[in-house]
Amino acid sequence: MAVGILGSNAWGFRPGPGRHPKETLQGRAATSQAWEVGAILIRSSGELIEASADPTADIIGIAADTITSAASNLTVRFWPIYPGDVWEATFEDETNTGHALVEANIYTDYAAQVDTDGNWYIDENDTTATAVMIIAPKSDVDIVNAVVRARVYCVFLSDVLALAT
Repeated sequence: MAVGILGSNAWGFRPGPGRHPKETLQGRAATSQAWEVGAILIRSSGELIEASADPTADIIGIAADTITSAASNLTVRFWPIYPGDVWEATFEDETNTGHALVEANIYTDYAAQVDTDGNWYIDENDTTATAVMIIAPKSDVDIVNAVVRARVYCVFLSDVLALAT
């Protein structure tokens, strides 16, 4: 069960700094899909759907647009995820909420989770159904000050990516 609503920094995954340009591609959303910008998208029979919480396979990209209800053949924009791309996301604890970023969180694999408003985040409470590895805080003072719900930089694990299979 995801946190109700993230208290701050709740705006899903976004492109971070890195070696690939963050161009968007177009795909077709499956009928009746709805998602927020920053949602994790997976492939499904030639179409895009929002992943369920804790995705561990077929991740294709991050939603670049919010959609409220996809009609048949709706074209949507997404940022493709290539192995090694750096992404930015909020780091939170699904169960206890209010997790403060500490140095031990860096270089650790975590699951991706979604709150009840549809905002995706990295779940400090789940190191089993992993999809990402945190590689750095967005700001080093977030570790020094043990910032709650800090923004961090991460990479998606290659074994969860559709483009790496």
